[in-house]
Amino acid sequence: MIETQSPVGLLGAASYSPNDNQVIFFGGYNKRFFDQYLSDINTTDKKAQPDKWQSIVDRYMGMAPRDYNWNDLVISYSPSTNTWKTVGSNPYIPNCGSALVATDTIATLISGEIKPGLRTAEVKQYQYGKPQPWTSLYALPAPSDLTRQEGVAGAYSGMSNGAMIVAGGANFHGAKKAFEQGKLFAHNGFSKAFNPEIYVLVDNLWQQANNLPTGLAYGASFTTKSGVLIAGGEQTDRSASNKVYLLSWNGKSVDIQD
Repeated sequence: MIETQSPVGLLGAASYSPNDNQVIFFGGYNKRFFDQYLSDINTTDKKAQPDKWQSIVDRYMGMAPRDYNWNDLVISYSPSTNTWKTVGSNPYIPNCGSALVATDTIATLISGEIKPGLRTAEVKQYQYGKPQPWTSLYALPAPSDLTRQEGVAGAYSGMSNGAMIVAGGANFHGAKKAFEQGKLFAHNGFSKAFNPEIYVLVDNLWQQANNLPTGLAYGASFTTKSGVLIAGGEQTDRSASNKVYLLSWNGKSVDIQD
């Protein structure tokens, strides 16, 4: 066990190692804000004080994205020296729950939350050591059966046969439209959706491939020589999944091995 403390809360952060010396972190909830919200909720009796309880929820969920003060710094941790340092900043709205694909010194950050209940379809790359390390890529396309891409949090991701794969993830269908209409508590009244769609980045363009057998999010994913291994997660009925799948890009679709 290493005795250390991160300089900011890293709940929901994404990370990768661009070399053998350090781990780079992006995003992360504001610990003080989130802890205060949980304290207020847990110390208020919903049945005895329903109006007060609801006002706490409405106040926290109704803030603008940047008002949550999520981590917008790029932070490095070096295990060999047990030290943390800031190596840059994030010019985008900081987010949590992004999928991340690492290739050498480059991290591709895909989608994620920009506030509780609201996702972004943005895709961006960070290359460690570059004077201008950030690059915007094309956003995820809208699913074939929907008119807009809500963005996803907790998606699975990795590389297979030179193609980047992003699969599953959770969101609230309708939240983006509500936000665009000025409703800051954007996901209010919408159920969380666990999505089955798979997207593949080929020649810097996203395309929707076939679907997972079921909607999944918040599991683990790993790039292997055989494809993207995804394990566990949460299913549409909110139960835990014990499934493990191998996703392999064959040039036209994604082969799914159970």
